[in-house]
Amino acid sequence: MDLQQKPSPMYWQSLEELHGDPDVLAAKHDEFKKGVTEDFEISQLSGLSRRRFLAAMGASAAFALASCKNYLDKGEVIPYNAKPEELTVGRPNYYASTVTTHSGAHSALIKTREGRPIFITGNPDHPISQGRISAHPQAKIMGLYDPERLLGPQGKAGAQSSWADADKTIGDALRGLKDKGQKAVVLSHAQYSPTAKRVLDEFSKAYGADLLSYTLFDDSNRARAWKAAYGSDAIAGIAWDEADVIVALESDFLGAEGDEEVERLFSTRRDVLSDKPFNRLYAVEGNLSATGMNADYRLRLRPDAQLAFALALANALAGAGLSLPGELRALSGSSDLKALAQTYGMAASTIDHLVSDLAKSRGKALVYAGSRLPEAVHAVVNGINEALGATALYRPEHARPAQLPVATADQLKALVADMKAGKVGVVIHLDSNPVYHLAALGYGDALSKVPVSVLLSTHGNETGAASSHVLPIHHDLESWGDYQLRPGLLSLQQPVVAPLHDSRQAEGLLLAWTQGVAYSEKLYLDYLKRAWQSVHTAAKPLADFNTFWTNALHDGFVATGAAAAPKLAAYKGAGLSGVSPVTPGADYVVSLCPGYATGDGEFANNGWLQEIPHPVSKVVWDNYAAMSVNTAKELGVKTDGQVRISVGNAEVVLPVLEQPGMADKVIS
Repeated sequence: MDLQQKPSPMYWQSLEELHGDPDVLAAKHDEFKKGVTEDFEISQLSGLSRRRFLAAMGASAAFALASCKNYLDKGEVIPYNAKPEELTVGRPNYYASTVTTHSGAHSALIKTREGRPIFITGNPDHPISQGRISAHPQAKIMGLYDPERLLGPQGKAGAQSSWADADKTIGDALRGLKDKGQKAVVLSHAQYSPTAKRVLDEFSKAYGADLLSYTLFDDSNRARAWKAAYGSDAIAGIAWDEADVIVALESDFLGAEGDEEVERLFSTRRDVLSDKPFNRLYAVEGNLSATGMNADYRLRLRPDAQLAFALALANALAGAGLSLPGELRALSGSSDLKALAQTYGMAASTIDHLVSDLAKSRGKALVYAGSRLPEAVHAVVNGINEALGATALYRPEHARPAQLPVATADQLKALVADMKAGKVGVVIHLDSNPVYHLAALGYGDALSKVPVSVLLSTHGNETGAASSHVLPIHHDLESWGDYQLRPGLLSLQQPVVAPLHDSRQAEGLLLAWTQGVAYSEKLYLDYLKRAWQSVHTAAKPLADFNTFWTNALHDGFVATGAAAAPKLAAYKGAGLSGVSPVTPGADYVVSLCPGYATGDGEFANNGWLQEIPHPVSKVVWDNYAAMSVNTAKELGVKTDGQVRISVGNAEVVLPVLEQPGMADKVIS
């Protein structure tokens, strides 16, 4: 068979396959690579590979061993379907609960068999997800059985410790802060639980602790621009199903930046069986994203030119008859969209269609900027949407309440300075890893100056290696909790299995240290139920509290019928005062993106997610530097070659992937 004579395929996964590279065609023809089917000795494998192999096998074994833990005696757990009087072998039960990730909380159904959780799926009755759930919360089932979970308390450098020693040392340190003139700090990822926030507030009040949260990939730029325009900390939701025309600027709202509700609402306008007309999606981006692949029209543009594009688009819309806010009109008056399009090789006909579609769809059109773009771009986009009448698509009542505002870069720098100056006596890392995430700020060096440092986490990490106490906390499937996804809508979390290891509920630990009492598993449960007395009052059910609580656990959520969020305030152009047109440079642009599978690194240890092919490149497991063919030629590299990327003092060596659709001089 002459593999080289095959015609170019209609569908292809790499440029080599498209161009008929004989090695690639041969690899497709052979089911297995050479040597894969040969016998091998496990002892000849490298130490790392063997360890990972055994760890994977251990995870599978843990699934089976977990069935030894019975949960029949936990009367608080209410199954989603009518629970049989006794468990029937081979018959699954489902429990409504909530699963969390760094990006949010997800209403879920947990499938159990003989008391063992085996699968996570979406809650079909939840008004937001309506049964949909993404891969990240689904894959947290693997985290429950992960052999690398913390098994019990540890001291410095992994030394074995006990809960009694940890409680005494940490409690004494907290009570002695005032006499030493020091403070405590709690550093976590974003918080979505109102009751957990109340626990943190009480801890802060008791010890004068600073409460800070951070997220590597967040919406802080959008939030600041939104507050300047509308005076609110909570960004309004969007009626994606009512938008006829959407322009996405470096935004992957259908992929890494979106959620189940966004994808569900958008897809209702792409249903061939629906009587609703199709929407039209334009994507303007430098990195080829899942959103760009689904766009009707896609334009390549480097990220640092997005501000110039937004200003030029505003001026073009003014020329099409739209009335821009005064500040935006003055700022964009000299911008020329056609000239910009010519500079960056964007099709003039597509640009004309884009402007025409937006202008003709007032009240039904929306421009949406990606979360990684600067605040200035979001400020300009807010002004454009005001001119388009896109405020008709805003839903303030769907804004996600901010339980703990994300710390600014200046606040994190101030924290590091305080730690180095000896002003911090106790720092508690609530399921966070700032030694790794905030390495550029010198957090690791600062942490060594803090007398008592605590990591509360299910797994060890770089921060734990530098902490004086590493304390295991319950997995989501072992925990109680509540989460507020929008005003008037609360989701409950309930344990579906007894703790597999010597761990504790994180909120219960904080309560015990705050109140100076001994920890118990009921401590936070009782606190949560007392907090939900107010939810019971707001929901105004006919049933008493115990019946209401049981029903809430059964459903997994409660709609309180609370008053709708305030109406959208009048637009103010104050956010545009600090915006000035910037001419993009000619240098290379490095675009840092969250991994579709691993996110900000939260799931780097999850084999299920590592095996998910990237939706664009189809690469699994590995990180890489994607670039256009022209950029690769300019740098003298090819796919599978290596490139060294330096930003400031940070440096990384990555394999190269020539990715069609990438903007030139952009490395992602």
